[in-house]
Amino acid sequence: MKTRISLLLVIVTLFWLAGCSSDSEDVAPTAVPAAPAAEQPTAATSAPVNTPTTAPVQAVAPVVALADDPKEAILTAMGAMAGRPFRSRSTINGEGFSMQITGEFSPPDAMRILTQLKDSPDREMVVIGSQGWQRVGAEGWTVMAAEVIAAVNEQGGLAPNLAMLEESITAAALVGPEEVDGVAAMLYTMTSLFDAGKPTEMGSEAKLWIALDSGLPIKQEVTGGGSLTVQLIEYEGVNPVTPPLP
Repeated sequence: MKTRISLLLVIVTLFWLAGCSSDSEDVAPTAVPAAPAAEQPTAATSAPVNTPTTAPVQAVAPVVALADDPKEAILTAMGAMAGRPFRSRSTINGEGFSMQITGEFSPPDAMRILTQLKDSPDREMVVIGSQGWQRVGAEGWTVMAAEVIAAVNEQGGLAPNLAMLEESITAAALVGPEEVDGVAAMLYTMTSLFDAGKPTEMGSEAKLWIALDSGLPIKQEVTGGGSLTVQLIEYEGVNPVTPPLP
């Protein structure tokens, strides 16, 4: 399927990143004090001071330190998701199709994924460790087979590691500050050779927005394999993932 790389890179890889530190205590990013405002020079009475009409390029100083190296900044931000609950909303558009995917993750190993495809019934699955449930459309929940759960976990990126992710990211570059829904962020671009938890020869071009107040990824766009994926990531107000059946 042409969307395989984009879907797995954006949704599935992040599910793994959030669960990769389930055995370690979550450590909040180190905050960096905001730089003090520069003292304004006193204007001479004989010459007026010109007032700029546009905002400076860097309007907000990062609260969380971002690495100077773009690739390191990207990996650090993704690694900071470890052990944190989050919600991911993605839209995937390709030739002749459009798909919406909503995913929620609860540490250490619980995930809920809702897939909505035009002219098809909604599909939802819940996986908590070695247990899993699924439903299609208005049908009731059914227990997933053990081999299916294992496949979901593997495709969900539970197998890869940060070292492999580091190997798969190339051509990382800093674009500059840009807001996402009013949140100050830093925009990066990269090429990712990643598919189903393994490096691949086919590359996807990606953009990643990292929030300046938290150092966490909040938006990602991936183009590759004939599709465009746009993903928004939220960390507040995420409901815990619980079993749908007793």
